Amino acid sequence: MVRSVWFKAALVVGSVLPLACSGGSLEPLGRSQHQVVYGQDGRRDYFELSDASLQQLMTTSSVALIANEWLDMATGRPLVGAPIWGEELGMCAGEPYEGQPAVAFCSGVLVDWDLVLTSGHCLRLYALSEFSIVFDHSLDDPSTLRSSAADVFAPVEIVAERLDPVGASPRLDYAFVRLDRAAAPPRAPAVVQEPSPPLVTGAALVTIGADSGLPLKLDASGTVTDARNGSDYFVANTDTSHGSSGGPVFDEQLALVGVLARGGEDYVLSETGCLATRRQTEDAAEEEYTYALRAIEQLCQDNPSSGALCAQQCGEDCAAVESQPTESAAGCGLLSPRAQPATICVVVVSLLLLGARRRIGWMEAKSIRKKT
Repeated sequence: MVRSVWFKAALVVGSVLPLACSGGSLEPLGRSQHQVVYGQDGRRDYFELSDASLQQLMTTSSVALIANEWLDMATGRPLVGAPIWGEELGMCAGEPYEGQPAVAFCSGVLVDWDLVLTSGHCLRLYALSEFSIVFDHSLDDPSTLRSSAADVFAPVEIVAERLDPVGASPRLDYAFVRLDRAAAPPRAPAVVQEPSPPLVTGAALVTIGADSGLPLKLDASGTVTDARNGSDYFVANTDTSHGSSGGPVFDEQLALVGVLARGGEDYVLSETGCLATRRQTEDAAEEEYTYALRAIEQLCQDNPSSGALCAQQCGEDCAAVESQPTESAAGCGLLSPRAQPATICVVVVSLLLLGARRRIGWMEAKSIRKKT
C-alpha cells in the first residue's frame, strides 16, 4: 500500500518534534530513536494477562490514537494492507510482535466520560478530522483484535494542551481531547488521585500503550527512578516506545499517576542491517511521564467548567456518574490538595470496583536502513 504524502510528512515530524522538546539534541535520521526494554521485557498483550483487574484496566479507559487512513470504520480494526510491525521497520527475525499491525501513532486514557488525556506532542501530527480514538485496540488471541465500530470515537475539540520546551520549569506535555460522544459502560474514566504517599524511587508502576504502534500492551514491571517531588514529570524504567506517547501509567492501587511524554533511544541496528530492540539495565531509565494531577490541575484552573472532572463539591468517596455528566451532576475526578485538603476526591466507578517520547518512527527507521 502506498502512503499519502501527508502521512509520510507526519511520520518525519513525529520523529523529530519530541527530540526538539527533549533534553537531548537533534540527531541525524541515521540513528535509531525508538523502542527500549529495561531488563526483562515486561510487555504483555491482553490475552496474556491472568489478572482480571489488569485486563479490566486495559479495556475500560485506555485508548489508541489511529490515523483514519489505516482504520476500517466499519469494523474498528486496521484496514487490510495496513503496516505490519516487522515488515514496516525491517525488524530482525524473532523480534516480539513482528507480525502484528502497527497503526497507532499515540495512546491516551479516558479521564472523564467524554474527555481523553494524552500528550501534547501527539496532537502536532494530525488534524482532529484525520484520526480516531479507539478503545479495545488489544488482542483477544495472537491474531484477533477486540475492537469494533462501536469502540471508535472521533476527537472534536482540544480542550486544553501544553508542550513546554527544553529547559522549561515546570516542563509539562499534555492535551485533553473532547470526544464526539460520551463513553458508556463498560468504559469508565480512570481513577485519578494524589498518590498517598507520594511517588518515591522504587514505586511499582503499570503502563499501558500502543507500543511501536502495535495493539495495546501492558507492562507491570516498571518502577519510578526519579519522582522529582511531584513537580511536573517523573522518570521510570518502563518498557515503552513510540506509539505509547500519551499512554497512562498507574500506581500500585491502579490509580492514574501520569502519561508518557518522552524517552530514550529504542532500537539498535544489528550487524546484519535489521533493527533490534535496544536493551538497557533497569537503572538506566529514560522514560519521562507528565504527572496526571498536574495536567488536570492546569485544566481545571484554565477551564473550570470542564465537567465532573473539575467539580469540587464532593465529600468522601466521590464518583463520576455513569452517563454523560450534566451541569447539575454531582461528582468529581480528583482532589487537588490545595483545593480540598481534608478530602481525597477520586474518580471511582462501580465497574472499576468490580474488577493503564514518544514519537512516530517508521520513516526514521527506514532511513536508518537506507543510510547503512
